[in-house]
Amino acid sequence: MDLLARHPRIGHRAELDKVTAAASVEWVRDVEHLATRLEMQELLQFGLAPCVILYAASTTRVILLSIRHEKELGYGTYDRG
Repeated sequence: MDLLARHPRIGHRAELDKVTAAASVEWVRDVEHLATRLEMQELLQFGLAPCVILYAASTTRVILLSIRHEKELGYGTYDRG
């Protein structure tokens, strides 16, 4: 976690628009609303084996939102199209 504190932009943009499971879509909406209220609109994802970390970042702080094992499907069921 020190790595994220020192380099908050190390992650890449989280692809939360691919989430389709109803409960996960609601969770994503809540997370996006919280990030906006905190003026941290940038939601990023970073892989730190064996985990994937979802976090919100600004120039002065990082807020961890989710830590999942890399073998999990992510934040919901993704459309594979």
